[in-house]
Amino acid sequence: MVRATPADHAPGEEDTDDDLLDRLSGLWPTVIPRPTKTQLLALVLITLLSLGPVLALFTIINADVEPVVTLTDEGSAPTGGAHVAVTATNIGATAGELRIRVLVEPDPATLVNGRPARELTLTVNDARGDSTKILPAGQPIVPAEFTLALTDGSVRQFPFDAYTAPLFVLLTAEQDGEAVIVPMALELRSAVDGFALTTTMPADAEPTDAAVREATFDARRATTTVVYVVWIMILMYGLAISGVLLLWAVVIRRLEVPIWAFGLFVGVLFALPPLRLALPGNPPLGVLVDYVSFYWAVTIVGITLLWLVAVGIRQHRATAEQRAQARTEIDQQLDARSTAEHPAVRVGDEPPTR
Repeated sequence: MVRATPADHAPGEEDTDDDLLDRLSGLWPTVIPRPTKTQLLALVLITLLSLGPVLALFTIINADVEPVVTLTDEGSAPTGGAHVAVTATNIGATAGELRIRVLVEPDPATLVNGRPARELTLTVNDARGDSTKILPAGQPIVPAEFTLALTDGSVRQFPFDAYTAPLFVLLTAEQDGEAVIVPMALELRSAVDGFALTTTMPADAEPTDAAVREATFDARRATTTVVYVVWIMILMYGLAISGVLLLWAVVIRRLEVPIWAFGLFVGVLFALPPLRLALPGNPPLGVLVDYVSFYWAVTIVGITLLWLVAVGIRQHRATAEQRAQARTEIDQQLDARSTAEHPAVRVGDEPPTR
């Protein structure tokens, strides 16, 4: 069957269904290119990323919801001693401090109506000098706050910074006018967000006869924080490199600067600082992430934008000169044609005879 083309129609004849399909088919390409392996791989990765929130939802729901994580626990209080729970509550990496909360729970045999029968003195190596807390006899025991100094680490290495905080605890009691050492069992816990904490204690420490109990908090950034910050570093640097590639295409291949490039890079330039300030942990300026990506990204994007503006002005000037030259040539051609068709009559010349 041979379909009639629109040109074969007689005047006033209406299009058939086949003719309408032929016309609509011209709006789409006759051959649709098959996706490449790279495109298929990118499509699969994007699809998996789109399912990430669902996986994260189930992970968070099934995760441990305890606000305080126990790191080390020596058990209940020894006879005549006390159970001392030390909880890390906050890490100030910029100030180099680890805040802890210490709760003393004496042996129930030494309590009267739930309160200590003798005065207790808690001593901790506080970095600010307030290292001693008095727990009066007959009074309710309340937690005490201390500050430990962070060592062996620097926030300048964010997000790969790690710290160590040594802890020394001594508990004494007033007995017959003298201070006697109270044996203790330590429990070390963590309630810090954004950091993964571990603890170490001397292997030969005995809670029944140790005068000063020693322990060490080891802190590093949480894995989720490290992964997110590394991705932000890659993203910032990738945006800068995309500008460089566009600049190469414009300068080397002499392409016209796309008008959308100016809005894109202005938006990127003003979006980089808020993106940097939104990093978890609020690190100060001058850390590793700045020297590796942020400073370079701002510099590269800024220079790329200025260069594209200069190239765009140059291209506009060249286009304007070409248009002016084209107008001049057209005017000259029109003048020459007009002179040839209507020659001027000079003085002294005889008028043309008919």
